[in-house]
Amino acid sequence: MPTTYPGGLSELDFVEAYCASALRKPSVVADSVLRALVLAGQNERAALSGLIAEQLAEACRRLAAVSGALSNRTHSVARTLMQPLPGAGQWMAFAQDAGTLTPEQMLRHLSLGDAALDAATKLRSLDNLGALQPYVAAVEVGALMFLLPPSRGSRAPTFGWLAGADASGEPVAIEVLLDEQEAAALADLTADLSGIARAFLGAYLDARRGAGRRE
Repeated sequence: MPTTYPGGLSELDFVEAYCASALRKPSVVADSVLRALVLAGQNERAALSGLIAEQLAEACRRLAAVSGALSNRTHSVARTLMQPLPGAGQWMAFAQDAGTLTPEQMLRHLSLGDAALDAATKLRSLDNLGALQPYVAAVEVGALMFLLPPSRGSRAPTFGWLAGADASGEPVAIEVLLDEQEAAALADLTADLSGIARAFLGAYLDARRGAGRRE
């Protein structure tokens, strides 16, 4: 039967490509933007900080997508990953699981073995993932996101506003600090979330590819 995965890939080859590219992209972009931020002027820093925030939102959504694909295998993992990315509601459900399940419970929830225990432990150590919901909500609907300058009279601007609207049309405004330390924190969190997603999907791939092999 002819394949229906992009590029003529098989099911597992598609999942491997997704893991190597789609899951890595938010971290790679955020890290590159962070390096550019060091030499950028104030106006450019605002735009670059907003771009890092967008990559953080994508990392959230892709991690939620991986979790959904692994925890519900009614359809193949590859098929599920081809669906539109999860939104703010699904992210909040995932954040609830991440904040309440032990690492071992998370692995059972995702039907993964101990190879992903370090990633599940890292996930459990991240605090208040639900606080990232506004980022996901704004990106989910493709809202125009922009940074407004700080109020006049501020001698040392330290933040701007990442603004948009959620799915119901309600305004979403997120404070985004422009100093290098905060931008680095956002980029680091993006890398953490992307790395966890890759570890989970990589463990699934290893198990699938190893099935049937003789020791």
